[in-house]
Amino acid sequence: MSRWKLELTRIACLVCLLVSAAFPRLSHAATCSTEFCTLDMNSTIWINNNNWGSDSSPPNWFESITTNSSSSFRVDFDWPTGPNNNQVKAYPSAVLGWHWGWHFQGTGLPVQLSANQNINTSYAYTANFGSGGTANVAYDIRVHTQSNPLFENPSDEIMIWVNSTGGAGPIGGTIATVNIGGATWDLHRGNIGWEVWSFVRTSNSSSGSLNIKDFTDYLRNTWGLSASKFLTSVEFGSEIFHGTGFLNVTSYTATVGGGGGGGGGGIVANGTYRIVARHSGKVLDVINHATGDGSNVAQWTYGGGNNQRWTLTHLGNNVYQIMGVESSKALEVASSSTANGTNVDIRSYTGASNQRWTLTATSGGFHRLTPVSSSGSALDIVGASTADGGNAAQWTWNGGNNQQFSFQAP
Repeated sequence: MSRWKLELTRIACLVCLLVSAAFPRLSHAATCSTEFCTLDMNSTIWINNNNWGSDSSPPNWFESITTNSSSSFRVDFDWPTGPNNNQVKAYPSAVLGWHWGWHFQGTGLPVQLSANQNINTSYAYTANFGSGGTANVAYDIRVHTQSNPLFENPSDEIMIWVNSTGGAGPIGGTIATVNIGGATWDLHRGNIGWEVWSFVRTSNSSSGSLNIKDFTDYLRNTWGLSASKFLTSVEFGSEIFHGTGFLNVTSYTATVGGGGGGGGGGIVANGTYRIVARHSGKVLDVINHATGDGSNVAQWTYGGGNNQRWTLTHLGNNVYQIMGVESSKALEVASSSTANGTNVDIRSYTGASNQRWTLTATSGGFHRLTPVSSSGSALDIVGASTADGGNAAQWTWNGGNNQQFSFQAP
């Protein structure tokens, strides 16, 4: 980032802090398109129309941000091709915590890494970067040596790329490949005056949930990131190199504290599992390796396919998100109906109650899976079938072995 751009960013952040203190926050939809303009998405997260690299772009570029709800926002942009196609032009993003100053108080940040606080986040988006466009969709997490920085640069920057399009890549070479949160990541390390750690997902994901603590724990345990440092900000958006299109974030959350990764206090540790029916010994399977919304879930003899592997993320109070490894889509009751026989399938994660499951221990390491949308029901293999293809559906809890499941290493 050039020095004048950095100073402009700092001034813009100070102005937005003063404005947010002077005026009430708006909750209805709003749009802005000027450089570094800001919109409040909710009481802790704001959207930054960050154009920090625009001085390397050809003229006549355009970028705007829109807030659609307290958990959704959109970016529209036109960054022309030109001589600096390999340089980032912008990072429009949702900001929790610090960004060369503080926009909101009461965000839960900063937190010292030694406090071992969970920072749970979930995302769902669609994106189009245009023909030949180059961009990512990524988290940007800042770490400081100071307990409450104002304009001091971070000591470390941790990026988590959930999408890389058009040849986009991070600074620095690959130093490791790791599995965190049920996905595989290539870790890059570089330096821009501070350390930059970039976890790049080996396959793009349009929805999911993560605990930032899982990534900082890995860096602490493996690469010596000091536990005395402070995590000061979590941002989520798109680094755009060039292209014409949009990023539409349909659901986004980021909270500090509460249940979460590394075991996270839940009844089952966060991780990737096969989900085994007690009565048949068969596993939950997305039929025919389908990945589309509404693809059916049934039981099948375990064969080790990614359509039979599921990633659990504890959301607190033994409520879990359960994501298919092959599809990156959520296990759900097909509607919010409480009726017996309502089908179970997969769909892009929105955080709706029919996509969240309460786990309750039964006996012998098995569990009841209750959809939050229907507290008296349970995940059920219909008719207690033991055949491949026995369908999964919602049914009133009766304690049958066809309503009890274990979580086993895949």
